[in-house]
Amino acid sequence: MTAVSEFRPEDYLQTEEEISDYLSAALEEANELANPRDGAAFFARALGTAARARKKVSDIAQDTQRTRQGVYKSLSAHGDPAFSTVLGAMHALGGQFEVTFPSQKHSAGV
Repeated sequence: MTAVSEFRPEDYLQTEEEISDYLSAALEEANELANPRDGAAFFARALGTAARARKKVSDIAQDTQRTRQGVYKSLSAHGDPAFSTVLGAMHALGGQFEVTFPSQKHSAGV
């Protein structure tokens, strides 16, 4: 019998560009969900995946003054993280958020 291993998207996020593309796609998908809480949970889970890909969970925990276990829980499918956790995760990954409005032609860094 052939063993099938669990698919782990973090195993396929090798470069900063791949992580950036992954998180951008996740945020785009999250923005399209009707319920903002569902969108936030979707993006938090993607952010957790990216953090595990870069093994930065301990950095996020330190930056947000939370335990590693708390960060794992927050950035899971059932988590509801504080914005400080989300922002800390982005900083630990070396990323930043950008805000755009449909009427703008370019984005403004935040």
